[in-house]
Amino acid sequence: MKNWNSENLTRIRKALLWVYSKPDGIIANHSDGIENLIVIKDKNIISLHFMDTKVLQIKTKISDTMSSIDITKPLHLLAKYTQVMMLSLVFKPQPKRLYMLGFGGGRVPMIFHHYFPALTIEASELSKDVLQLSEICFGIIPNKRMTISLQDGREHLATFPEKHFDIILLDSFSGIGEHPNHLSTLEFYQLCQSRLSDDGVIVTNLVDNNPYFKQKVATFCTAFKFSYQYKSQGTYLFFGSNTNNFSTAEFKQKTQQIAAQYKFEFPYSENSEYINPCNAEDFSNKILRDNRI
Repeated sequence: MKNWNSENLTRIRKALLWVYSKPDGIIANHSDGIENLIVIKDKNIISLHFMDTKVLQIKTKISDTMSSIDITKPLHLLAKYTQVMMLSLVFKPQPKRLYMLGFGGGRVPMIFHHYFPALTIEASELSKDVLQLSEICFGIIPNKRMTISLQDGREHLATFPEKHFDIILLDSFSGIGEHPNHLSTLEFYQLCQSRLSDDGVIVTNLVDNNPYFKQKVATFCTAFKFSYQYKSQGTYLFFGSNTNNFSTAEFKQKTQQIAAQYKFEFPYSENSEYINPCNAEDFSNKILRDNRI
């Protein structure tokens, strides 16, 4: 395990080596004529942003950070929601197969790939440019244990056998921060549930500025027997399980055990302070269906 960790970290640092010599500012700019993807360096921090070429005709505006990495500490997760996604280990401490819908810069898959050398990761990403930049600027090194498909995530997930994954992570947003409605319907979550192992867990990242936010959460809670909400400073994540009914104290205790075992380079057990059970009726009496979006 120690040899793997050391060798893998060396590979990641080598992949990022070229970035060190770059001056601050834009270090990569990919455009397909419709959208721009811009990678910005600010000292040790590399961040990926979206920019709409139509907006550029009026004023220069870039999106919030889509992915970020500290090139001096590549195993340190900067974004709070990425740290929280790692709490999926509370439900499945030794996962064998993981699915990531919305690969982006690959920050969470990189951490799982590093700390769990027996884990197989399957992922999907719609943007070819994003996928290229994850390798060029974020140290992602695809291999037999971590493969990424350039495909709609829902379609890709449907190609796998039932009960195939222990963890499913959902983090799909457009460049302007919109969350696709077809990835929040009851039918979609039923698909996810069918691809999860019996004691598996699904985690979704949602934003409350979406007009269907409450309906999306209610739909998620309806689809799974036990649901949990992480809420702090505008960050919302939801965990769904059919077997794990943790009390707040149990959840916190398990995060402390995991943190002690893996010694992650980012805050971990602290995030459990903001995890609580949730129910559909707390949000909405309406759910999203494929034929209603």
